[in-house]
Amino acid sequence: MDGGPFIDIAYLELLVDEITFSGNHSEYAIDNFSVNGGGSGFDPDNSFVSATTSIGTNRLNTGTSGNPTFAFQFDVDNLNFGGTTFSVTLDPTSDPQFTTGTPATAQFIGGNQSLSGGSDIVATIDTNIPSGDYQASATTTNDLNPLAPDITTTYQITIFDPPDLTDNSGAPIQANINPDLTLVNASAGPHAGAQRASAEVTTKTVSGAGFSVTGLEVGALADASETEIGTVQFDRYGRLSGTYSGMFSVELKMADPNRSFLNGAQPVLSVEWDINYDLGDLFADNATLAATDSYDKQVGVNNGQTAATLIDGTASTGQTLSLVLSANPEVGDTATSAAIAGDPIDLNFTTSGDLYVLQFTYAEGGLPTLETIWIF
Repeated sequence: MDGGPFIDIAYLELLVDEITFSGNHSEYAIDNFSVNGGGSGFDPDNSFVSATTSIGTNRLNTGTSGNPTFAFQFDVDNLNFGGTTFSVTLDPTSDPQFTTGTPATAQFIGGNQSLSGGSDIVATIDTNIPSGDYQASATTTNDLNPLAPDITTTYQITIFDPPDLTDNSGAPIQANINPDLTLVNASAGPHAGAQRASAEVTTKTVSGAGFSVTGLEVGALADASETEIGTVQFDRYGRLSGTYSGMFSVELKMADPNRSFLNGAQPVLSVEWDINYDLGDLFADNATLAATDSYDKQVGVNNGQTAATLIDGTASTGQTLSLVLSANPEVGDTATSAAIAGDPIDLNFTTSGDLYVLQFTYAEGGLPTLETIWIF
């Protein structure tokens, strides 16, 4: 270690050179080390105090989230090797909703030192005030170096009212009449500058045979004054006539409409819709296909006892498919017809020769015996 006279010590490093030894082990120690005559680390002419230039956060308009107030506080750094002291003051241009706290006064900061939260609490704001955007600023001054520039730190907080949701879940949704599911977030207000949090879909669940829902997807956000819509769809193919029932639900959370983070978000109630679909008798169905189109669920017919649906195959040419639930099938027409006992099915093609799969569905207890099924 090299030594010499010290005038003002900002910091001190001891560098130990490589130690060599010839035995099994060696020990070393530094003893009776002292530094005299230092200046407590002050060297303000070689100091440069900096502070976080801007801080922003979002918070709900609620005091029940476990934190009814929020503090304006920031880190302070000395970017040079000389020690000094600094002070922080709340600027008078700050919004009056901020209450002065206990900002740092003549706080020592060593050379190349960072103080987390070194400003102390500059000001606090009550999160139960009306929603809106609020801003405060503070000035950090190098007390001992008048030539060093003052640093202004800006802080903005947005306080949100929680989502105010309405929906059409009060009565079962008749999907064959009006398939839309609606989730509406109210507008912000009524005071000037009001802000309202969004509601974000975190999970969606569909139950009930044949039902699916498009829209209201996970991640969808209902912002203030916005309506999110889901549409119920029902797969009728291979199903007997009758009323089908199911359920659709979404779980929600509060979210920042600016798509950033949101502190103190509180739970949002989930929404559940009962969904129904009345499937009537369909005695005939047809579809126009191009070459290479799939036959899967292109045509299907049904009544209360029987349903028939094409579920596989590929069109070799452009053609029209026709499927008819008929009491008088064209028995013996092997190119165009298939029939079953009880409720015959007449399957007609404009082009023959393609391979296909025809699925039959029967009411419980209505499955015919092998002797009474006719496939021509």
